[in-house]
Amino acid sequence: AAYFINGTAPLYLAYQFTLNKPDTLRGLLLDFNYIFVNQANYSFRLAVWDNTGPGGSPGNLKFEDSKIYNPEFVDSMNARYHDSLNGFTFYPYHFSHDSAISGTFYVGWVQTFGDSLNIGYDFNTDHHNQIYYNVGSGWIPGSYPGSMMMRPVFGKANVHAPILNTSPIQQN
Repeated sequence: AAYFINGTAPLYLAYQFTLNKPDTLRGLLLDFNYIFVNQANYSFRLAVWDNTGPGGSPGNLKFEDSKIYNPEFVDSMNARYHDSLNGFTFYPYHFSHDSAISGTFYVGWVQTFGDSLNIGYDFNTDHHNQIYYNVGSGWIPGSYPGSMMMRPVFGKANVHAPILNTSPIQQN
C-alpha cells in the first residue's frame, strides 16, 4: 500500500514523533514504492517541524535540508542503504552541526517536483493521527488508518569508531 498527496509542488508531508529524552537526529529511513508512475525523477528535501501548530500540528519549520533527493527503491542497485527486511532506504540530514531534538516534533519532506511521491503505508498499525500534509492551504491531518513507512534515525556519529579488520581468517 502507499500514501501520497496530490497537488503542485511544493507539497509538505510530516510525521509526528515524541522523544523521552533529547537525542541527535541523523536522518530518515523511507520506504518509497513504485506505483502508477516512475517517481525516480521526482525530488524532495528533508525537513523538521516543531509541534506549535494548532492542536499540536506541525508548526515552525526548524530545518529544511539544502540537499535535494530523488526516491530510491528497494530494487535499485544504486541505493545508498536499504534494509532487505522492510525495504527502507536511509536518507541523511545534512545539518551544519549536530541537531539535538527533544519532545514532540515532526519529520518529513518538502516535495520540490512531481505530483504523487508514494511512501509505503502499513495498515497493520494505526498512526494516522500523527500524519499531516500541506498542499499550500495549511496543515491537514491524515485520515486513512495506518502508518507511513518513515522512521527517524538518531544518535551521534561516532567519528572515533575503530576500523574493523575484514580480512579472511587464515586456517592453520
